Amino acid sequence: MEKLNLKIVYDLENPPFKEYPHCHCDIFYKKESCYGKYDFYFSYKEQDIVDNSAMYDGLTHKNTGKYVYCSECNKRLFKYRE
Repeated sequence: MEKLNLKIVYDLENPPFKEYPHCHCDIFYKKESCYGKYDFYFSYKEQDIVDNSAMYDGLTHKNTGKYVYCSECNKRLFKYRE
C-alpha cells in the first residue's frame, strides 16, 4: 500500500477513497468540540420511554482538527477542508 500524503488537502465531499484500503473500514471521523446547554427529559413511570433525540440540536459545534481518521484503526488518513 502506498503511503498517504498528509500535505494534500481534500474536500470532505470528494475524499481520496470511500473505504480505507488498509483495514477496509468505511466509517471515518473528524475531531470537533461542542458547547451549549440542553434539556434532558425523563419520566418516573417505568414503562415510559422519553424521546431525547433533539437534545443536541441547541449545541454549537466547532471543528478542532484538520484530519480525517479511520474509526476502526484510528489512523490519521488525510487533511480536509469543508
